[in-house]
Amino acid sequence: MSANQFMHQELALLLGFAGWLIVAVLGLAVLALCYLGLRRLLHNILAPRGFSPEKITAIGWIVVPLAVLLVLAIPAARMLYRGDEPPYLTVSVTAHEWYWHYDYVSAPGLGFDSRAVPRERLPPGAVYGDIADHPLVVPAGEKIRFLVTSGDVMHGFFVAALGLQIYALPGALLTGWTVIARPGLYDGQSSPICGDDHQPMPIQIKALPLPAYRAWLAAQRG
Repeated sequence: MSANQFMHQELALLLGFAGWLIVAVLGLAVLALCYLGLRRLLHNILAPRGFSPEKITAIGWIVVPLAVLLVLAIPAARMLYRGDEPPYLTVSVTAHEWYWHYDYVSAPGLGFDSRAVPRERLPPGAVYGDIADHPLVVPAGEKIRFLVTSGDVMHGFFVAALGLQIYALPGALLTGWTVIARPGLYDGQSSPICGDDHQPMPIQIKALPLPAYRAWLAAQRG
């Protein structure tokens, strides 16, 4: 599974947790060094009872790493398991020079092009190439799978806030998935330079609460 398939939010939480765990392990290592500095004193006290500092240290270097691995394995396994769950929504993404075409595989017959809003229709202060005329509408809090390809040259389906970077290659179909934790509008861009109008090829993903998404989907079908 490639890195762009991991949920950005949960991966950030896991890395943050791992960072604090590393700090805790380093703290324990410092305490262990202090303990080893007193080992001769402890040896005089514990050796007659069969618990030498050497034995305690050896047990600690086995038990502590195993405990750390087990603690990290639980959230990591949860993320890997999430990758095997069936998606709530599957979207086929086809890149063209210089626009995107979206097909809702989970809703046959629903699809549209998404292009940059023309200069004459831009709101005041907006920059050409930053706003899409038809954002991709998806449900928040649900697993979304993307099937990405290209109809001409190499493009990239890149949405940094969602941890998505899926290359669009002619003749190839690459996949990725995400779960958008919060409703909102998420901006992206085609990452590789793909021709003269590479810059005005925006990606906008509009995440709605599930009831609002279902209402939007019903309106599109009606």
